[in-house]
Amino acid sequence: MTKTLINPLTFLALLHDVAVAAFVWFSAYLLRFNFAIPSELFHYMLQSIVLFAPLQGAFFVFFG
Repeated sequence: MTKTLINPLTFLALLHDVAVAAFVWFSAYLLRFNFAIPSELFHYMLQSIVLFAPLQGAFFVFFG
């Protein structure tokens, strides 16, 4: 019997947590700009989500 290093349910929970963290980041921008994000800042928001989401995933894994 082989032992997997990552439980599939744990991996799904990690994906869920990262997706929710990205959604919250996007929601924070929406609230900050009263649901009308300026087009010049929308690009920066997407760049920050790309950096923020994997970082959150790493913290979730590290701290359990």
